[in-house]
Amino acid sequence: MRNGYIFLPPAGHRATARLLSRMAKLQVISYEPEKAAQLKGDAAVFNWGNSSVNRAVKSSGDIIWLNSPAAVARAVNKLESFKCFKEHKVPHPDWTLDENEAKKWHAEDNVVYTRTKLTGHSGEGIVLQTRGGTWIEVASAKVYTKRFNGKEEYRIHVFNGDIIHTQQKKRKADSKSDTDFYIKNLANGYVFAINDVRAPDAVNQAAIAAVAALGLHFGAVDLAYSVKAGTAAVFEVNTRPNLTGTTLTKYAETFNNFCK
Repeated sequence: MRNGYIFLPPAGHRATARLLSRMAKLQVISYEPEKAAQLKGDAAVFNWGNSSVNRAVKSSGDIIWLNSPAAVARAVNKLESFKCFKEHKVPHPDWTLDENEAKKWHAEDNVVYTRTKLTGHSGEGIVLQTRGGTWIEVASAKVYTKRFNGKEEYRIHVFNGDIIHTQQKKRKADSKSDTDFYIKNLANGYVFAINDVRAPDAVNQAAIAAVAALGLHFGAVDLAYSVKAGTAAVFEVNTRPNLTGTTLTKYAETFNNFCK
């Protein structure tokens, strides 16, 4: 039996964490106060997406940290994530820091994403280099990725090496853009579906491997799957995903059961 705690993220990102704390019966820890947080007995601390924790945490028993700040820092940085995936042989899109190599991909009729932010989300900081278009010079480019040609995209939720929930990105019927499938986010008409969704084994295996490679205990893995090739590619692992409905309930049950 462990006392469960959730380490809150910065103000403005706490809605999900607070819902989880109530549903999973977790106590909350805020990192703002200078005074050390004094926990009771053996404790499980679920770090909800913080890449640094300045507040001291003490307990009369043992403390288990789930998702260390160092692991979260690797996950939120696209380049560091790609380096980890490469080192641990986790399937991921081709990437490069060399603009000339990226231009070669583009000349070979590939879509290329020029990223100006390594910690962006939901398509933030991406300059899209479309097929047949003129290459856009971007002085602030941080990394280039070649589009992985997988029509199916999933979000796989992993906890301690097990899959606890599966979602698939689906395009809404009223989405009309011809290019929105290059960046599948809410703004472009895509939502997460859970009904009648079953991910291929390659997707599940890649998701579990990605979380382990980053040194995380849990995370929501975004990845694509090529039906034709039977292969997957991991884009990123979210350590502070927005949760609602069934997905929120799954996390609450999982966190609560871990503390029992």
